[in-house]
Amino acid sequence: MTLCLIGLLLTTSCTENDHLVPENETSAKLTHDELQKQIQNVKSINQKFENELNQKFFGSIDTKTLMETAKKNNSSVVNNETIESSLIAYHKMRLEKTKRMRNEMGFVSIQSIADEINSLLIIDKDLADKLFNENALVLEKNQFGVSAKIDSELASVVDKDGSVFNLNKKIDLSLSENSQSRVAYQFNQGILVSNGIYAVTWHAEYWERGGIHLDFQKYKHETRIGTYFNWNGTYILYPSVITIWNGYHQFNKTGLCLGANSKGVSYASGVWVTDTFNSESDTQPYPYLCNGYINGDFATIVGNNQLVYLTANTAIQ
Repeated sequence: MTLCLIGLLLTTSCTENDHLVPENETSAKLTHDELQKQIQNVKSINQKFENELNQKFFGSIDTKTLMETAKKNNSSVVNNETIESSLIAYHKMRLEKTKRMRNEMGFVSIQSIADEINSLLIIDKDLADKLFNENALVLEKNQFGVSAKIDSELASVVDKDGSVFNLNKKIDLSLSENSQSRVAYQFNQGILVSNGIYAVTWHAEYWERGGIHLDFQKYKHETRIGTYFNWNGTYILYPSVITIWNGYHQFNKTGLCLGANSKGVSYASGVWVTDTFNSESDTQPYPYLCNGYINGDFATIVGNNQLVYLTANTAIQ
């Protein structure tokens, strides 16, 4: 299990074909091992910075104690000013994390652009809108913020021009059926549980990678849960202590277990809990998102030590 600054990014307006790879750069295909190595490299770098961010946010608070205390002292009402100030404080730290990670990598991935915009939503909405418009060819909006038009793993190692981190190779990011490189992608999401201000969300993805720039055909399923505050009708990511007792998301015959099985309990701190499943085939295996459930507890802290708690034993459809 892995836990999923203002003006950070200097961007220029994109033309319609900016994301297409010139023909003379398509000869060296990207192998599966090359791609997976860079994905794992970036995951390791990101996890290091996420751990530092979580430590900075929760400080000396014992996360298991926070969960148990929140169950007994749940704040059912938190005013909007407290939510706003807590969100701003956290996302200033998150923007700094994004900046430091980019500096260490020497690379601006599509995912990092989405992360920056999602933090700016609470800090500088005009700049968030500007950055989104400048990168609209590779980004999209939904009720839970901004995300890449391709799967999150690939987006973490590819920039908006299709260049792959740490490799002198490019891929075509076009999502059209006639694209030279196919990146088929299906997505479903919803609210697992909410009290109106604090919300736990689920996100299920299926994707397929292949085409002339890749020497492989791969399929992947991913389920994530995230925690948010509803700020004036906008969902903004916010860290939580998460206990997953059990859960799964069923992709037809391919079952994906999110979190712990019946033998144990999983604890995590952060904004995301993620699980993935890989399969290899020449044909599309189980592309349709179906159903499942998640059983877990979720708690966080805002303002002057106000604790908020939710529990879920909820079906996903």
